[in-house]
Amino acid sequence: MASLFEAYITNLGKYNEGELVGETLEFPTSPQEVQTLLKHIGVDGIRYEEFFITSFDGDVLGLYDYLGEYENLDELAGMPCWAIGQAVTAMVGQCMGAGQIERTRKVVKISLVMNVAVTLVVVICVQLFAEPLILLFGSTSPEVINDGVYYLRVRCSINSLIYAAMYTLDSFAIGVGAANIAMINALLDAVIMRLPVSWLLAFALNMGFSGIYYGQALSPVLPAIVGLLYFMSRKWEHKTLIQSNHKEGSL
Repeated sequence: MASLFEAYITNLGKYNEGELVGETLEFPTSPQEVQTLLKHIGVDGIRYEEFFITSFDGDVLGLYDYLGEYENLDELAGMPCWAIGQAVTAMVGQCMGAGQIERTRKVVKISLVMNVAVTLVVVICVQLFAEPLILLFGSTSPEVINDGVYYLRVRCSINSLIYAAMYTLDSFAIGVGAANIAMINALLDAVIMRLPVSWLLAFALNMGFSGIYYGQALSPVLPAIVGLLYFMSRKWEHKTLIQSNHKEGSL
């Protein structure tokens, strides 16, 4: 399988001792390859337990915009979704400025399909390579690894496809000048949905940490519905990005 990107993994303990010890890891990877690399650079889980990403390289669109050196891997799953969303905002703004309503509608529909399809590929990769990704954080505890894999597989599943739709529709709303819709959706996602649902599942239903994971996973559902309803309402078709006031006066 061709490499999507590669990262240089460095032994943090030896680095703090003044010695640079590291190797390049190519993605996608496997648990065996991760363990072999950690062994080669001296991360044994006893004397040396921690490591960090010194640098990275690859052809993934937007990689350098979202990840800096010494970064973790948390941002990778959302990168394609965000890149497409930014493009949607720009294209929708251009189409609306030119008065091309039908073209705006076509851009949003195509972008929705594209974003969900690309995110589906990312979801499949995360589901298949969840364990190697967790191993990159340096833990050798089976409990921690199992919990991490479980977290990734809950948080990066079907809900990610809903998030991709929500983000595309929010980007569309910003592009047509309805930033208030995107703001409302952000509040719905982060506050109205995520906090109460996580509390309900984790404490009221005694699901513990699993309830928090599922609460986070369910949070994009309502904002995605709001965004879709706004798109289907066609109220945005009559919006103008620049409003001019012409006042007529008499002498």
